[in-house]
Amino acid sequence: MRLIIHHWDADGIGSAVLWTRVKGEEFKYFTPEIGNYFLSPEDRKKIGEPGAESLVLLDMSLPEEDLLFLNSLGSFQVVDHHHGKRVEGIDMINPTLEGREAPSNTRVITELFRLPHNHMEYLGIYGDNGFKLKDGDPILEEMKEFYGKDFERFKKAVKIVDLQYKTGDRERVYSVVKYLLSQPLLSVLEREEFTGVEKMVEEEIRREEAKLMEGDVVNFLFTPTRFRIVSDLTRRIFARSPEKINLVVGLQGDYLNFYLRTRCTDLSSLVKRAKDMGFYAGGKRDVIGAVVERGKVEDYVNLLEDFFRSAGKEVDLRPFIGNLL
Repeated sequence: MRLIIHHWDADGIGSAVLWTRVKGEEFKYFTPEIGNYFLSPEDRKKIGEPGAESLVLLDMSLPEEDLLFLNSLGSFQVVDHHHGKRVEGIDMINPTLEGREAPSNTRVITELFRLPHNHMEYLGIYGDNGFKLKDGDPILEEMKEFYGKDFERFKKAVKIVDLQYKTGDRERVYSVVKYLLSQPLLSVLEREEFTGVEKMVEEEIRREEAKLMEGDVVNFLFTPTRFRIVSDLTRRIFARSPEKINLVVGLQGDYLNFYLRTRCTDLSSLVKRAKDMGFYAGGKRDVIGAVVERGKVEDYVNLLEDFFRSAGKEVDLRPFIGNLL
């Protein structure tokens, strides 16, 4: 058995489809519990039971101990574009480890195999970056030229694909991967099983966004919703105030899901520091996500405050987050 472990969002879905097409082989698919940037004991059991002969991890920055676990199971490779660190003995393809940025993991795969520009590549790029692209941005103009009159339909299709994980149901993610293996990207717009979640998710996002607490330096929102919309809420707030520190915290079982976006400083070193301290974290220059055990929330808040203080920003998160400590 060949197994693809991938992120649950549009870039992860596009990466899984693209990898399968390039390899021309049959794969099974797995994504960690939605919202977790690590493998739970249940995840490890599910991955280990079938006895995979080869595994590839796409578009996901997992902790070192999880990478070593996966490497122990068989032939293992990582293809990613998030900031992290190289792990000795693991085959890792990631341009950020060499100081180069990539807009999506689907672009990493496209360039790795020297493929022409393609629908799955742009699914990942727009899924990760569409909310922050401005007219005139070279990569946006590239996609507009590729899609022509269908560009608005393409944007809608990306949204529909990305919405599937927000219900918290991994089976929806696997369903859209399998569908896109044989069907055109834009055809998801005609499928009720995919489009039907849009209204439900959008209504929940609007309800939760109304809880936003705005400050001079920090925008903060706590959401206890069962929907996986922490990243969406952060993106929306960031789009309005990119120079502020935009922090959304979601409730996730025994953990809190911290998602932070800002353009006020480069977060790459914060991602590394969080990982080095043992937090389940990942991110890029303008974003960091972390799943934090309740008993370690204060340590994580201290890390955030210390980081921004060293970057010249006097940040006090406790007026916003005090009840969660």
